[in-house]
Amino acid sequence: MNNQNIMYTLSIDPGKYKCGLAIVDNHLSDDLKLIDGKTVLTTELIQSINSYSEIYPFSTIILGDGTSSSAVKNILQHHFNHLGILIAHEKSSTDEARVFYWKDHPPKGIWSWIPTTLQLPSEPYDHYAAFAIAKRVLRNKER
Repeated sequence: MNNQNIMYTLSIDPGKYKCGLAIVDNHLSDDLKLIDGKTVLTTELIQSINSYSEIYPFSTIILGDGTSSSAVKNILQHHFNHLGILIAHEKSSTDEARVFYWKDHPPKGIWSWIPTTLQLPSEPYDHYAAFAIAKRVLRNKER
């Protein structure tokens, strides 16, 4: 895949023990896309960002302002001071993350009869919260 002419945005949903990372297509469009995402241990954050930067060129990091955001912000400023860091509100991003998760991973079998609002994903979905945060910021930038 040739990513040389494409610019992405990295979004982070910070946490004390784990962080959600989302690579978002930065092209101006009505439908922003989650290109890649994962949930990583906070202790592995620097390594994970470095790995992503080798695959997806990004010049901006969007950081949610929730749990442990100040500690993660300090890490980012120390290791990635050449990148722009935007702080964004992450209120209700977990609720939005569940919606994105269930859209990508619809329940199967008998679970499809139970509303997803009454279910919890069976795997970490913090990267979907990071995606929700990015969507808010990038949508507002377009206006």
